[in-house]
Amino acid sequence: MRGDDIMRLIYSEKSQKPPLRILRSFAGVITEVRTTILNTTYLLTLARIKIDTGLLKAVTDGKIDWKLEEITVSLISIFELQAKDAKLKIPANSVSEAIEAIFRTFKVELFYKPEIIAASFKVRKLIPDYLDCVIVATAVALREKLITKDSLILSEREVLEKEYGISIQSYGEVVRS
Repeated sequence: MRGDDIMRLIYSEKSQKPPLRILRSFAGVITEVRTTILNTTYLLTLARIKIDTGLLKAVTDGKIDWKLEEITVSLISIFELQAKDAKLKIPANSVSEAIEAIFRTFKVELFYKPEIIAASFKVRKLIPDYLDCVIVATAVALREKLITKDSLILSEREVLEKEYGISIQSYGEVVRS
């Protein structure tokens, strides 16, 4: 199963077990087909970096009605994940294991497609961090929802949604919906 790697990383502590409902969802019981773009922050837990919002755990716990394999991440997020891990001196095996699980489980969108590059140049007027521009541009080019914790992206949400026709949500908004 494609989600096994992610579930193993999320439930690495022996006391945690995924709910049976989620295991059935991987077999196709849940039918949502839209994809969602995740900002890099939500991938950090896979490489043993603690963050205060466990979006992927919420998915596996059934708090969010998504399939892991319907989640999209930008290839630039994998670079950013590795860079953050290097800065924090996370063991190389943990980083490599996380990256391999990401490639096996999620749809990884190339950041060098012309439509993503063009959108990133436009988004750059609002978002100064180019890596964040690429992630937003991925959502713009694919016309998909972006889930982010980034305060600057969230502060520019209204303009980005109006100008580019995408939806941007935070973790809290996704869990409540």
